[in-house]
Amino acid sequence: MLISFYFINMNNPLISFIIPFYNIPENLIRGCVDSVMALNLKSHEREIIVVDDGSDIPAEQLLHDYKDSCIIFRQDNKGLSEARNAGLNIAKGEYVQFVDADDKLIDCIYNKCIDSLQKNAPDILKFHYSHSQKPENMDWTEKNYESGTLYMTQNNLEPGACAYIFKRNILKSLRFTPGIYHEDEEFTPLIFLRAGKTVVTDAKPYFYFQRNDSIVSSYSEEKVKKRLDDFYGVILRLKSLYESILSNVNHNTEDNKLVQYIYDVKVDNLSLKALKRKINQASMDYIINVIRLYKKVNNNNNADSKIHLANTLENHIDKMKHDGLFPISKAKYTRNYSIFRFVVNNSMLRKLLLFNKI
Repeated sequence: MLISFYFINMNNPLISFIIPFYNIPENLIRGCVDSVMALNLKSHEREIIVVDDGSDIPAEQLLHDYKDSCIIFRQDNKGLSEARNAGLNIAKGEYVQFVDADDKLIDCIYNKCIDSLQKNAPDILKFHYSHSQKPENMDWTEKNYESGTLYMTQNNLEPGACAYIFKRNILKSLRFTPGIYHEDEEFTPLIFLRAGKTVVTDAKPYFYFQRNDSIVSSYSEEKVKKRLDDFYGVILRLKSLYESILSNVNHNTEDNKLVQYIYDVKVDNLSLKALKRKINQASMDYIINVIRLYKKVNNNNNADSKIHLANTLENHIDKMKHDGLFPISKAKYTRNYSIFRFVVNNSMLRKLLLFNKI
């Protein structure tokens, strides 16, 4: 069992930064930790937790000179979900920020997020990713929502967990589902359903670095199938939660209390509306992913490839029909959603999607 700890004395830091690490080059993991240490936080206000998920070269070797500033936790290789869960289990901060080990925080902008946390004390603060290390969108604007659920009813939800700073105590028993891709698609809406005051900003304090060998860049047929199966499983679990709330929303019953206890979300119409939007959005994204990913697997433009792709799409559509996820719901969310819904719900028009870049 590969488990080891390095502890530093720390009392109730403001933010716990959880950095899952697996075979990331030394310059990237050191740059990531340096970016956290550059923030406008005193040492007792931050907690940096590096979770080494059984890397070939242990993180403690690459970060040997950081051990007085970080907690380094090493475990057997279990995947991203379990690495994040391990970090959550030992975090002590009032807030949590996930940072991928090859990404960075842009201090001059992230410091404004810290100021907002201290001023507003929200349950969640939402921001945007940047694909540039240079500061973007320095003008700080923010919008407040009385709950994360209300935000979900009015906006498409960015699934990536790294795009949020959230209060640790709203999680309670919530953790990432082990062993799946698209774990954020499930974790993030469940956080929002638990959250009170939510602050949303257009700032871009998080530099997202896309490596060619990352999970999302793998297009083998086996991995594509697992990605799609895992994503579909997430949608079905969210749908199951929706149905549990729907069956109890108008009844003050023991079942109502049980649903609220198990999922720790309110059993009310606002939760239903929020979940319905997320399920519809995810169903649309699922169809888009089926087309995009199988185009990558069968990257030929011959007639046989196109026929195979068309049949593959229809097989997935049939599965969605069986599970009550298709046709895509007629809801007025965004213009893009409405256009896509109109096209994909028509058996003739959706064939056009196979020949266009989406």
